[in-house]
Amino acid sequence: INNIIHNQIPTNHPLSKILPNSRVSALVSPALPNTGEYFDLVVSHIVSPIEFYVQSHSSLPMYKSLSTQMKNYYISNSSDLVSTDLNPGSIFAVLDSHTWLRAKLVRSLSSSLFCVRMVDTGKLQLVSKENIKKLERQFSQLPSQATRAKLAGVEVRDNELEEGMVWFKHVALGKSLVGLVEDKFGEELVFTLYDTSVEEVDIVVNSEMISLGLARRKAVK
Repeated sequence: INNIIHNQIPTNHPLSKILPNSRVSALVSPALPNTGEYFDLVVSHIVSPIEFYVQSHSSLPMYKSLSTQMKNYYISNSSDLVSTDLNPGSIFAVLDSHTWLRAKLVRSLSSSLFCVRMVDTGKLQLVSKENIKKLERQFSQLPSQATRAKLAGVEVRDNELEEGMVWFKHVALGKSLVGLVEDKFGEELVFTLYDTSVEEVDIVVNSEMISLGLARRKAVK
């Protein structure tokens, strides 16, 4: 798996020239599909129907292997930080529910409490300083796995938000779905999501949400 992960980064990429003991300052973004393409994905985190995060289904085995390697490494290695390393935007290893994950520092809330974004799931989390370690270079080779996304043609009003969120999490969170890329804004993807888990029946998540009265069809400008 180390060789597979290493092959994700071109030899001329800046990350390939990081010294073995240097601090990781950035991760490569994942390869994204183009508008009009279908994308096999897993929904890893949901904030709302217009802000959720997806992972590429094809790279999940590499991500799971990376998580196992990180857990085995940090059990027996300290990789301690110094206070000057804790700058917004920096990348670290963070302990969350007995699992070591890669995270980006969003902001310092105090000298011992920090808000971080898990770069492989998109989840926002509060962590204490003792649960943050330096991300070793061997764990920076796999591109970040979480891509921000939104549902195409869907508008959720305040009075619909809670019910819509509960339903959307029920049908999408942690599920393997197929997304048709309707639009693309930088590194954010706009999807029509399809649930293809039932043979010969494709459920269009966007349309289903609207037909249930949990969202409205967004007006075309």
